[in-house]
Amino acid sequence: VLEEYRGGSAASGAKRWPHELCVFRAADAAALGQQIDALLPALSAGGALSLAETALALARDADARGTQPLRLAVVATSLATLAQDLSAVLAHLRGGKALPTTARLQQISDGDSGKLAFLFPGQGSQYLNMGRETALYFDEAREAFELADRSLRNSLPALLSQYVLPPAAFDAATEKQQLAQLTDTRVAQPAIGTVSLAYFKLATRLGLRAQASAGHSYGEYSALMAAGSLPVADFLRLSAVRGAAMATASAAATPGAMAAVHGQRAAIDTILKQHADVKIANHNAPEQSVISGPRDAVLAAIKACDAAGLRASLLPVSGAFHTPLVASAQPPLSAAIRETSFTKPTLTVYSNSTAKAYPTTVAKIKTQLDSHLLSSVEFVAEIEAMHAAGCRIFVELGPKATCSNMVKQTLAGKPHLAVSLDGNGGGLRGLLLGLAELYAHGADFDVARLFDGRDLTLVDVAQLAVRATPPVLPAHLWMISGGCARPIADPQHRTGARPQMDKAAADAAIARARATPAPIAATSMPPAIPAAAPAQPAPVIAPMSAALSSEAMLAYQQTMRQFLALQERVIQQFIGGSTAAAPVAAMPLTSPAMTVPAVAKAPAPITTPVPAPIAATVVMTAIAPPAVAASPAPALDVRALLLHIVAERTGYPQDMLALDA
Repeated sequence: VLEEYRGGSAASGAKRWPHELCVFRAADAAALGQQIDALLPALSAGGALSLAETALALARDADARGTQPLRLAVVATSLATLAQDLSAVLAHLRGGKALPTTARLQQISDGDSGKLAFLFPGQGSQYLNMGRETALYFDEAREAFELADRSLRNSLPALLSQYVLPPAAFDAATEKQQLAQLTDTRVAQPAIGTVSLAYFKLATRLGLRAQASAGHSYGEYSALMAAGSLPVADFLRLSAVRGAAMATASAAATPGAMAAVHGQRAAIDTILKQHADVKIANHNAPEQSVISGPRDAVLAAIKACDAAGLRASLLPVSGAFHTPLVASAQPPLSAAIRETSFTKPTLTVYSNSTAKAYPTTVAKIKTQLDSHLLSSVEFVAEIEAMHAAGCRIFVELGPKATCSNMVKQTLAGKPHLAVSLDGNGGGLRGLLLGLAELYAHGADFDVARLFDGRDLTLVDVAQLAVRATPPVLPAHLWMISGGCARPIADPQHRTGARPQMDKAAADAAIARARATPAPIAATSMPPAIPAAAPAQPAPVIAPMSAALSSEAMLAYQQTMRQFLALQERVIQQFIGGSTAAAPVAAMPLTSPAMTVPAVAKAPAPITTPVPAPIAATVVMTAIAPPAVAASPAPALDVRALLLHIVAERTGYPQDMLALDA
């Protein structure tokens, strides 16, 4: 009978993230110091306590502390790094030391942080593998990519996720090709929109609630989606239509270009009066604008800006966007906008072109968006208008941190916070650092929602020290692994009967082996002529005669023939499978009788004259081989050998082992 397993619904790796967000709330610095002092011993005790369980316990404790104004957020990679960062926070609270880079500390009362606004980036923010790590840990990101793949299957040559998350590139040429495919306007705009959708869905689940939204250039479509005015499926479709229309228009029109110019807008306007075909397409920051127009005219304007002391650089784009050069993209985009069902936005959406709030009627929303393609992006005026309306926290939802950086430049010297959830290098660390900024600054969201679906043990902060205490194990316990079994009192880790050999032990063994001469290996041959002791000269006999030597050789050859005949019969029986042994002549155990001169008892050798002189005297010890009764070799006990090997490898006594186990 088979039954579905319904336990443990957490995704693989959900219990152990590489980074965790740990938050605290306290009435004042002294109370926060007491919380940290109480927590530090548990962080270094070991035991079963994990970083994720600690972070969850701290989030629940901070939430229970209500409106206490002092907030601390730390992004940690382990319990050890959390302890280090909290010790540094204590040094900051009590000695004025600098805070660690992973910690955010702020004293702010609830409701004093101002309105929150969502910002969405435009084309140019894309990069390979954007949103990849976020998709590993959050369903919202995976679902956004899956939805885009389904919705745009017929709009792109390949699935959108294959452009954003391509196979690993092992050379610069492949990576350059992958980046070029992603940068294509047909792909870039829906890709950026998909990542923005992923972060928006995640921010919504965490409880971040915005009162306004805005986008940079194409990002205005994302802002309308976040406001509920543009349905998600239509948002992705319009993104693909806009990208394709702009790419087609750029390829068919006069070659265009765009350039970033660093300087005051008034100074740039003065220069462009001499270049009528070039206009300011984007006013991104007080000291940065983007000019656009025919390529030759833009190159001439760049030279004029350089001559005036304004640094200008050409941008890697395929056309002169936000100019009449891409006017041929307007008809297909206008038709798609008319076919889309818009609704009244649920929050205030600000427009790039007018720097004012969008109208609230559907007809006027379509008209406003329809004129967006060929209008300049007045981002500075837009952000200033949002700040004047009470927006103080700007959260960028999408790849990189382009918009949030421009907000910091625009609102320099004014109270505000601009944060990207894909900043600080992106990935999970960038997301958590962005959330840490928001938490410390008073943004209202539920930190505990980060732990949804992760199947973690709920532990109160007061119980962290108990859970961190290593368990006391009974003395009779055995530690068992794949290659070792040892009593718990045995500190040696073994792979068999012997402890593991570390480098020092290996070096010592090698040194002993080199210092000790290798012994001569013993053979299993029957005892022959024993070696004479050096201190006792062996008796000598006279050299054999030629006839005696021939007789000995003949006996040796007969013995070898009998041995080979015996081997032949054994092999034949083995191959033939016969169980009846053929009669085999017994091989004599003693050598054939032959005449050997008697051994002289005197120490002086006895010599016999020979026909030809010899160079050396042949010394031979005459010892008759003793007659030994043939005994059969002991039978191999396979069972005992097998038990011995298993006992040696596992450390178990032989009496605990059985062949049927």
